[in-house]
Amino acid sequence: LKGLNTAYSTNEIIEEKIRKNNLTSNNFIISSFRWDELEKFRSVNKKVPIAILVDSLNKIDNAILLAKKINANSLNPNKNFLTKSVVKKIKNKNLKVFPYTVNNYLNIKKMKSYEVDGIITDYPERINK
Repeated sequence: LKGLNTAYSTNEIIEEKIRKNNLTSNNFIISSFRWDELEKFRSVNKKVPIAILVDSLNKIDNAILLAKKINANSLNPNKNFLTKSVVKKIKNKNLKVFPYTVNNYLNIKKMKSYEVDGIITDYPERINK
């Protein structure tokens, strides 16, 4: 959800795709820095998984609170502030952690050592090296 007032129209598109293509809610995931739009989306769609994008360390606690409020599946924090203790804090709240955008080998190795649940990258072929 990239902009203001995108939650409702995005939900309509997803619902149409589910109906027309024999898909399920789990074929989609909604993620955004627009937390207000994530709340709007959840108000009309209780099934599609949601991931909250987090761009700074000082927003982690609020992101966790929001995740619980809207039943999000994961937090997707920026790799630049992520530490093993932050990952543990998030996972202790029964949320998955998928840091973004992890492209170089050293950062990929670091994120793996933090035991994240997955990695958002532009180069998926680098993950298993």
